[in-house]
Amino acid sequence: MAETTSPVTYGVGASLLTSDGSVNSGGGAGGFRVYTKRWFTLAIVMFLQITNAMLWICYSPIAIIAASHYGTTVKVINWLSMSFMVIYLVAGPISTWCLDTKGLRFTLVCAAWINMVGAWVRYAGEFAGDPKTNLALQFVGTFLAALAQPSILGCPTLLAASWFGENERATANTIGSIANPLGIAVGSVLAPILADDGNGMKTMMLVMAIPATLGAVLTQLALTDKPVTPPSASAAEVNDTFVNGLKKVIKNKPYLILLVAFGCGVGVFNAISTLMGQIVAPNGYDDNAAGIFAACLIGAGLLGAGIAGGLLDKTKAFLPMIRTTFFCATGTFIFFAFANKPKNNAMLAVASGAMGLFCFAVLPIALELGVECTFPVSEGTSAGFLWIAGQFFGTIFILLMQDPLLGPMVNVTTVNKTDANRTTVNQYPDMTNSCWFLVGVGGFATVLLMLMQTEYRRQIFDNNSKNAGSGSAAAAAAAATSK
Repeated sequence: MAETTSPVTYGVGASLLTSDGSVNSGGGAGGFRVYTKRWFTLAIVMFLQITNAMLWICYSPIAIIAASHYGTTVKVINWLSMSFMVIYLVAGPISTWCLDTKGLRFTLVCAAWINMVGAWVRYAGEFAGDPKTNLALQFVGTFLAALAQPSILGCPTLLAASWFGENERATANTIGSIANPLGIAVGSVLAPILADDGNGMKTMMLVMAIPATLGAVLTQLALTDKPVTPPSASAAEVNDTFVNGLKKVIKNKPYLILLVAFGCGVGVFNAISTLMGQIVAPNGYDDNAAGIFAACLIGAGLLGAGIAGGLLDKTKAFLPMIRTTFFCATGTFIFFAFANKPKNNAMLAVASGAMGLFCFAVLPIALELGVECTFPVSEGTSAGFLWIAGQFFGTIFILLMQDPLLGPMVNVTTVNKTDANRTTVNQYPDMTNSCWFLVGVGGFATVLLMLMQTEYRRQIFDNNSKNAGSGSAAAAAAAATSK
């Protein structure tokens, strides 16, 4: 698809006005450009992220209601969310290869339609004659949406590098990446409202399916793979092939440290998002309270990620910022563990918000740092395997946190909202010890990052290209990649 929107042009020493009044600032050699359409492209990716995240999280804040509605146990309902993480381990490498070799448009068009079909299969399940058939269709629809997630979740870093200038990349990556937790927040708040003790499950599935359909149509009609003219010298550089890039990252010690640390961080977030209701339920908090805590976590997280992205674009202080945010995030895990007591709603909400503020700030920093320490490996490869690590650790942490070895089983009585005489008794493991386990994971990841040392290879490339002029792009590439 040809790019027709008005560009802003970057050239050596350039400072011009385009016909549409936008400013052309000095940049790298070769006349690099950023297009107005980059924001619309980012908006499409954001919308896809939100719709997919809503499909992922919607069962978690209503686990008890869903278990009753489908005639099963809470542990089975947890697998509806966990299946996203398990399937990611298989589909993640495939989607990473697809982003690297087939491009942004092809990969996201496929993912958007699969996401949409999954949403409608789940809606169709609500018309099934019995709970078992309904539950089976919920799993089928969930598996389809989970297949779409790696492509949708892994693309913002590639999009930021392909469409945005070097002083916008972290901000663009932030906006694209935090759309996923924004979708989690929307799903966490809407699910308890729409589900209505199981009477509104059909409505909830319809509300999830409609935006997924809109996202598929927008992606098909409007998404462009990349601009005609690249926005920076590094975007103009031909990346390594998927196989060569994979060989490089598995030998790259700084990246492997980041892989484990980021995987632990995302794993903790996934565990808390999936099990929030069950973490607080033994202390007397219902699904609505759990939804509020999750919304506080994510609402504050959006603010933290936004601040981190802006600071990162201005300072390029990747290592100091990721070490600081991980250290502070571990402190908030301790705060949350102490706050998880009966009749402590306000403090739990504050603790959840504090966790989000620092945990979400990690996202843009880690994803951009992954590119910096692996360049010229494709952005899709570096980001893709970071996300795979997050899903892997998330699956392990969720399984461990539900193990009775970490806490005794306790009975939790739920009163029906419309009929106070109807109660449901469910068993949950006491997750107090699990919360302290997550504190240990955060501390371990922080120590790993303190040991990480790396050069910012993409920054070296872009800076050398600017300084040397258009004739030295090859020399700049050699300087960045020979380290």
